[in-house]
Amino acid sequence: MGLRSLESVCWENMSHEFSSRRKDGHSISFVKSMSNKPSLIDRCLGGELLRFAIVGAIATAVHVFFYLSLYPALVARATTANLVAFSLAVLVSYAGNSRWVFRDTTSSSTQLVKFIASALTGVTLNTFFAWYIVDYLKVSRYLSVVVMITTTPIVVFVLNKYFVFTGNSSN
Repeated sequence: MGLRSLESVCWENMSHEFSSRRKDGHSISFVKSMSNKPSLIDRCLGGELLRFAIVGAIATAVHVFFYLSLYPALVARATTANLVAFSLAVLVSYAGNSRWVFRDTTSSSTQLVKFIASALTGVTLNTFFAWYIVDYLKVSRYLSVVVMITTTPIVVFVLNKYFVFTGNSSN
C-alpha cells in the first residue's frame, strides 16, 4: 500500500463527508470528525506500539539530560549520575506507559515493582547483548546497538502489555 492510499484510508476513517447542493447547483461539502472513532495514531500508526516508542524517546531524553547535567555539576561519578538519571527516566516511562500507552486505570505498588522489573530486564538484555556481541564474539559494537534497539524494546513492550499493565485497561 503506497503512502497516498494509506493517507486516503486514514482520512476516510477519520472523517465523514456530507454534501449538499445549493439552489444555484454548486455543491457544498462539510467534513465532520467522528470523535467516537480511534485517533489517527491508533488507526494508522500502530497505536500502543507508536505511543510506547514516543514515551521511550521522552524517557531516553530525560535519562541523557540528567546524566549529562549531574555528572559534571555534582562532580559525581559517571555511574552514580547514570543511576540517578536512569531512575528518573524509569519514573517518566512508568507515568507515560501506565497513563497514555496502555491506559491502565489501576495503579499499585505491585504494578510499579513489576514495571521496574520489566525495565531491569531491558537493561539486563542490553548488557548481555553488549557482552556477547562485543566481548565474546569480538564483533563491532555497532552491531550490538542494532540488536539492542531492535530486540529489547519488543521484549519490554510485551512484558509491559501482558505482565505489568494487566488491570482495568481502557484500550
